[in-house]
Amino acid sequence: MIKKKLKIPKKGIQLTPQENSSFLNFSKEDNEDDITHFSMNTYTGDVMSHWLFGDVAIDISGIDFGKKKRFPILEQHDISRKIGVSNKRPTVGEDGVVFDEIKILSNADAAEFKQNLLDEFPYQASISIKPQKTEELAEKQTAEVNGRKVKGPALIVRASEFKESSVCVFGVDKNTSVSASEDDMEEVEVVVLNAEESETKDEGGEKDMTIDELLAKLKEENQEYHDVLAQFIAAQEDNGTTDKEVADLKASLEARDAEIKTLKASEKESTVEYEKRIAALEKQENLRKEKELKTFADNIVNQKLAASQVPERLHDKVRKQTDYNLYVDSEGKFDQTKFSEAVDSEIKDFAEIWEETTKEATSSVLGFGDNRFENSGEEDEDLVSEMLGYVGGTEAKQ
Repeated sequence: MIKKKLKIPKKGIQLTPQENSSFLNFSKEDNEDDITHFSMNTYTGDVMSHWLFGDVAIDISGIDFGKKKRFPILEQHDISRKIGVSNKRPTVGEDGVVFDEIKILSNADAAEFKQNLLDEFPYQASISIKPQKTEELAEKQTAEVNGRKVKGPALIVRASEFKESSVCVFGVDKNTSVSASEDDMEEVEVVVLNAEESETKDEGGEKDMTIDELLAKLKEENQEYHDVLAQFIAAQEDNGTTDKEVADLKASLEARDAEIKTLKASEKESTVEYEKRIAALEKQENLRKEKELKTFADNIVNQKLAASQVPERLHDKVRKQTDYNLYVDSEGKFDQTKFSEAVDSEIKDFAEIWEETTKEATSSVLGFGDNRFENSGEEDEDLVSEMLGYVGGTEAKQ
């Protein structure tokens, strides 16, 4: 696919039907005495003659109307003569590019046009586009566009940008157009879809390499040069290169091709094994971090319990109430401060309950309470568990 500079009029490529018939009609909703809208087929899809490019056809399926909400209608492509505006995109189909309902403006030029239309003046319609992709047909070449067969020499605009549509008294004035100055022209970059890749590029671009240059590039490990060489060989087979030169080039290409395939297969296998090893290492690392975190949290609890008044035989019950996982966020960060505060709170609850239980047990021993606590450490522990069940309003902590 080749890009090249194409010199076009600043007003764009304008095409007007060669026939002398009118393509403009009153809107169906208007009365003939007071028309406010009209419709027109701005381009039928046919091949038309252009003063600069000869036979030209625009592929209507490739016209880009952009995101416009309003489309201008001029007279003779003159921006000073504004005739109408369409608030709807044109329909594109078998009939070509059709604006169904164009509002006539209220200026003097539009009023004159309106009266001429009422008087049945045979206006023609014309379209102006800016080309983006083209297909150039040489003598005897043919192609299909808009359901029609086009014979070369001709220019087919496969992709374009819509500029405006105009009502015209006549088609493009050839005498005026041919004498257009450089100031009236501009260069646009277009993609030539059917250009040969082996053609010499525009000035400043890349040119074809010699065989020696291509072979030198082949020594580098780059698929791009491999592809370029393949294209070069295909071109040389049609340009009289000797069988031995072609055979040598093909042999080099096939050898390089085999090396590339072997290298890719090896790289793929190595990548799979590498990913497996990385996954195993990541799993081991995650387990190690989790183990260290648990040990760290257990040490915090053990140190605080050792410094508390809670009997050692109740330490496991405290530990069950302090789950460090609740203080680890989604990124694995441990909130030591909040965890320590939670442990302190649990130990405080246990200490207070244990102190109260001890008082009750002492009272029972002295004859002031239930004698079930006498000489029974296990019963004391059971009572603590029973009372802990009411901490927070539930018995879930037993």
